Amino acid sequence: MKKYLLTVGILISMLFSGNAFGQITINSSDFVSANDTVRLSTGLNVDFIDFTQTGEGFLWDFSALEPVKQTVDTFINYIYTPHWLVFSGKANLAKHLPYDIPVPGLPVTDIYEYYKNSSGSFSFAGFDASLNGIPLPFVYTNPDILYKFPLEYGNVDSSASGSSLGIDNLMYILIDRHRKNTVDGYGTLITPYGTFEVLRLKSEVSEFDSLYLDSLNSGFPIHRNYVEYKWLAKGGKEPMLQISTSNLGITSVYIDSVRSNLIGIDEKEIKPVTLFPNPCKDNFTVRFSSPPRREVNLKIFSQNGKLLLSERRYVEGKKMNVLLKNRDVKGNCIVVLNWDKFYITRKLIIIK
Repeated sequence: MKKYLLTVGILISMLFSGNAFGQITINSSDFVSANDTVRLSTGLNVDFIDFTQTGEGFLWDFSALEPVKQTVDTFINYIYTPHWLVFSGKANLAKHLPYDIPVPGLPVTDIYEYYKNSSGSFSFAGFDASLNGIPLPFVYTNPDILYKFPLEYGNVDSSASGSSLGIDNLMYILIDRHRKNTVDGYGTLITPYGTFEVLRLKSEVSEFDSLYLDSLNSGFPIHRNYVEYKWLAKGGKEPMLQISTSNLGITSVYIDSVRSNLIGIDEKEIKPVTLFPNPCKDNFTVRFSSPPRREVNLKIFSQNGKLLLSERRYVEGKKMNVLLKNRDVKGNCIVVLNWDKFYITRKLIIIK
């Protein structure tokens, strides 16, 4: 009986400890709240990566992204905005955009975006601006549901959102948006900022926008179809990486640390780890600068993100030997090590 209970206990322990490299669940507490700030870098070098690839236990390696500019998203309680009463019950967060929109003859300034973070979803509620000094609060009749909680692998949801607004003798605005969200993968994401366990969310958006200006006696109808790929981590506040594609091109934005002249200043501790020999054949050794003295998770991925090897081992000293003999592991690979909520990635060449 004791042996049976011990076996059951071991199995339960394995099940509950196995999520270090497995599926995660994202909830409202993992997203922004009032007074949060998130630093973002716009990255180049996306074209050479097939960012559409996904799967279970997948590895997305975007470590080669080159940041070209940075911005900081600052979120506040929506009641501290000029026209918060209009959004009462619709939003609880607001973000002030650091730019204006040059509409011909009617400058759009002081722009705020409104969001609602609730236990069931994170949604976009509309925007507010001043149009040539005239208040222009635009509240969505139905919110754009960006994330529906809990977010888990395999989830699919959709929403229809938008609204219209007419101002006599001035303008008419219409936004009609349809979004389909699919959590189509989970695994490990590598960016210049670090390595994270993530869910991958694919958002397919179809949108019709129309702006009619009485002063010009003409309108600007726009049909848009675009796809947003988002990699979400526990406690990330915003996507760790978002890549958007449309007929206008590809953009990539990722959470980052402060960069001086766009040269990275890593805010995270760097723990030196080396792999030897590299290239290797039947085995290699992981050398730690200091003993982890805890359970270390090791995974080896191919360059296209396929999981080749997964091990979990308690490491007492400064070395961990990994045997590759009789295993189908070869080529240019990426080794991911995880312990104590810390992730390290190293490149490894395996010769067979």
